[in-house]
Amino acid sequence: PTGSMTSTGRKNGAARGSAESPCSRRDSGNSGNDVTNLTHTLQRKHLTNALTLIPSPRLLHRMTITMQPLIETIIASRLQSRTLATLRDTLLPKLLSGELGAAS
Repeated sequence: PTGSMTSTGRKNGAARGSAESPCSRRDSGNSGNDVTNLTHTLQRKHLTNALTLIPSPRLLHRMTITMQPLIETIIASRLQSRTLATLRDTLLPKLLSGELGAAS
């Protein structure tokens, strides 16, 4: 991202929710990065110093409209998968043992 951060954590010239920046940035006051490598232990100060993107209400609403049908489809597919797995686990042993015929 380009632009400097203001004391409120917003880029200069970018209002919250503007066309230039649909998200505002929240800065805890320290722009340095305390985590220098992946093996470093995460500490509370790292979370305190982290920048957080806060989507505008308009962007959040648009994202909800886009994602909600996808999430509902994922949930329905997982439920159907569980049901089918249960049926498979119930019927397959009976089919293999001959207790249940394929024509049944």
